[in-house]
Amino acid sequence: APRLVAPDFTTEGSSLVGGRLMPTAHRTAAQFMYQDAGGARISLYVTDDPGRADTGFRFMQEDGARAYYWLDGGYGCAIAGAAPEGKLKALARLAYRQLLAGETG
Repeated sequence: APRLVAPDFTTEGSSLVGGRLMPTAHRTAAQFMYQDAGGARISLYVTDDPGRADTGFRFMQEDGARAYYWLDGGYGCAIAGAAPEGKLKALARLAYRQLLAGETG
């Protein structure tokens, strides 16, 4: 099984402050929490989601919360928080590259 490693977001000014595994009825999910120097937090969620087609990055916003999400290689991923859209997109790209490298490395 691939080893899941928390992506490093320090180049975008956010540091890992915690994480947890969240088992559900049919799949496993991981949540990683990050915080920037100003105290703003964002979360990365990763779930195994086999059988779903891969997608590109998709953006959603509701009541001030924003998220980028994507499906890739049997995993569903989302970066969520109140950060500006551009920052969330940069973090999503970093997470995508690092999660992919961890899976194949």
